[in-house]
Amino acid sequence: MKVDRFLSPAEVAEMLQVSMRTLDRYRRAGTGPDYCRIANRVRYRQRDVTAWVRAQKVDTNTHQGLTGGRSED
Repeated sequence: MKVDRFLSPAEVAEMLQVSMRTLDRYRRAGTGPDYCRIANRVRYRQRDVTAWVRAQKVDTNTHQGLTGGRSED
């Protein structure tokens, strides 16, 4: 059985290049990576963080941007 690597909030914030406060906001809003509470501490499984990052990808070939496909002149 392979054991998941658990990351602290500080490690995840550094990985994502966001502040700890931003990561906390993501967690409270339910918009960030899945997390676990272990011994009353927040921990992230590395595979959950990786999956969350992949889910944030925007396909530039199909994404029309904020202008709805119209060019801004």
